Amino acid sequence: MTWVSRQLGEERLQLYTPTPEILSEAESLVRVSYATPSVRKIELPEALCLVLGKRYGYTVLTENIGALMLKSALEELSQVKVWRALELLEYMVKTGVLAASSQQEIMEVFQRYEKETKHIFPRRELREVVARLCRCVE
Repeated sequence: MTWVSRQLGEERLQLYTPTPEILSEAESLVRVSYATPSVRKIELPEALCLVLGKRYGYTVLTENIGALMLKSALEELSQVKVWRALELLEYMVKTGVLAASSQQEIMEVFQRYEKETKHIFPRRELREVVARLCRCVE
């Protein structure tokens, strides 16, 4: 809580209260997810993030498969950038936020995340990301 309080005090984080218009749009996305058989269902928090991402160009961070599927299924969400931890870590290595200059160090970034969070990345996707990053550091 101390970190969050400090970030709020320094205006690096902001609490968000959705407007009725944004809330209505998010509720509509929830209904669409329930009405689309090929998409996993999403709940209001994910829908709000997708709406805000669309409206303001934010990158949406989520591990929610339904949010990823809905983004792919709806043209209106096609421009929203939706990242999982896999893409975020890839970006952080690529931009030097996380230092990794060899294949082993790159793998260690992802392995450390998996160990600390107990979240296991899909192996095929992890191999693809590591291969892309290895090409960047060569």
